[in-house]
Amino acid sequence: MGKVAALDFETYYSKDYSIRGVSTYQYVNHPEFDAYMVSIYCDDFQYVGELEDFDWKRIDGFTLIAHNASFDQRVFERCQELGKIPGITVEWECSADMCVYFQYQRNLKGAAQEILGVEMDKEVRENMKGKTWQDLIALDESKEVMEYALNDAKYTYQIWEKLSPDWPKRERKLSRMTRKMAFEGFNLGIEKLMDSKRSLFEQKHKTQVSLPWFNKIDPDTKKPYVVYSKKALAIECRKVGIEPPKSLKRDSEILKDWLKEHGDKLNFVVYMQLYNRINLQLKRLQSMEDRLMPNDRMSYNMKYWGADVTGRWSADEGLNVQNLQRDTVNGVNIRRIITAPKGYSYIVSDLANIEPRMTAFKIGDTETLDAIRSGMSIYEAHARMTMGWTGGKLKEEDPDLYTLAKVRVLQLGYGSGWAKFAETVATYGQKQILDMDFSRSDEVDFLEYAGKYMPAKATLYPSLPVEERRQWVNAWIQVMDFRYKNSELVQWWKGYDRLLKDTANDGGDLEIDIPSGRTLKYFRCRHEPNGVTMATQRGSIRRRPTYGANIFQNTIQAMARDCFAYCMRKIEQAGFRIVLHVHDEVVVEVEESKAEESKLAIEKLMSKGPRWMKKVPIEAEAFITQEYCK
Repeated sequence: MGKVAALDFETYYSKDYSIRGVSTYQYVNHPEFDAYMVSIYCDDFQYVGELEDFDWKRIDGFTLIAHNASFDQRVFERCQELGKIPGITVEWECSADMCVYFQYQRNLKGAAQEILGVEMDKEVRENMKGKTWQDLIALDESKEVMEYALNDAKYTYQIWEKLSPDWPKRERKLSRMTRKMAFEGFNLGIEKLMDSKRSLFEQKHKTQVSLPWFNKIDPDTKKPYVVYSKKALAIECRKVGIEPPKSLKRDSEILKDWLKEHGDKLNFVVYMQLYNRINLQLKRLQSMEDRLMPNDRMSYNMKYWGADVTGRWSADEGLNVQNLQRDTVNGVNIRRIITAPKGYSYIVSDLANIEPRMTAFKIGDTETLDAIRSGMSIYEAHARMTMGWTGGKLKEEDPDLYTLAKVRVLQLGYGSGWAKFAETVATYGQKQILDMDFSRSDEVDFLEYAGKYMPAKATLYPSLPVEERRQWVNAWIQVMDFRYKNSELVQWWKGYDRLLKDTANDGGDLEIDIPSGRTLKYFRCRHEPNGVTMATQRGSIRRRPTYGANIFQNTIQAMARDCFAYCMRKIEQAGFRIVLHVHDEVVVEVEESKAEESKLAIEKLMSKGPRWMKKVPIEAEAFITQEYCK
């Protein structure tokens, strides 16, 4: 690696201007951007002070370690553009990314405490808000700020020295790839973006004027009622002798019941919800526009190792690019605004059914793996082995059974209960697959089970419409059937649950080795009145409940992540440009003239996993598009 130094910038920030909620590109290109101090620490020298006073040639050719390189690297490169730093060449590594790989806290304070035994005081940092370097000098606070800044660099360097020998090269590469991908961003169709905003603004206005209190004055405040005014809503409801809903939350059962009874007559509640959804879409589009760079590409932030245990990536700072709406909503499809630049195409490719395949591999289900290897869909294989299917191609001959098999595999494999299963089926818009006959004995067994584990549901059951009762009982029947016929899987859940509870007896740390070669860790496990809780980061005060099936899910998702990471590295090594990835799906920008050959190459690269999973048949499904869709 050559010579290494830790680097940390101090930049101006205030209540109205900070890195929170914006991309690093937005932050460093803001008119108020001011990098007024840098601290550099290594074995040979230390420096803290103004950028102009440092001889930058001293670190030419160095690898710079930053605790959050996505910030400090951006600042460094922007300062080079502004002429505050000369055109030296450096490499970058991120010690925060390294820390989360080992399940330490991402923030420097928490990491330093656990790794170095150092208690850092962040009060100085808070005191810097809204103050320029000149302000700090005038207030005689510059000395303590310089000491604080140098300590940040020093602790970053010491953490790097301690952990970096054990941080795998493949993971370092993924950290760098993630930063590069987010910095370069993806292309936006500006015309589509503007047309979508105009359309939503028009819809928003039409919805607003449909409210009976639009432009009416609240006699108490002497101001117009706001769209979400509960007071105005209550007045309008009571005009017709109806009490307003006690909750306006979108997924509230109370609101759903109220709308069933009164929604046709008092449709302004629907307008309020519609207005809210349109507003959220507009905010997302505005956030995308705000992140635009001069080349019409949108930079974004993404966290390498965003999930503490599994290591999956996650979105960061204000715009979740991993959760963009798939469907067209209110006439707008946000994903399709992401368009390939002129002369280029996108290859969208994902690992087909990777988690169910990993599940079969993990529990030693060779029958399912052999069926997949022969060309059969994993959902059809499940239907044949556990649901009595003996016909031909399931998806074509019995689409409803295929959907039921798919939901069983994807959800029940992680220990989902019957209530959640019923909700998922409803979310799929496939309630008919649970509309089956059942015996009185089945109903009695269901009520006994619900009474024991979900008494509130059991009490509610008699008052439900017949259709909903059928959904509940059949969802329970499917869950019980799945668990009975997948006993090996259930044993894995129970085994992990026993390990967890045994570990919690002593308040210890649970470690789970997975086939990809790493270890998942759950810290300070302990018994609580409602189960076992643990922490997913060393030293973190945040605790969360867990159980055997959840730990099993973590192992599968971690294995799938490691397989996908391997594929990404191969794609990048082959010279392709990844502009975005979401879970097990990658979006690659290629020359339009080479789109077909690139598609085949990417499918091939993603159809062979690492050596540790050579027994798992994997395949990729790719397509060529000018817009991001799926």
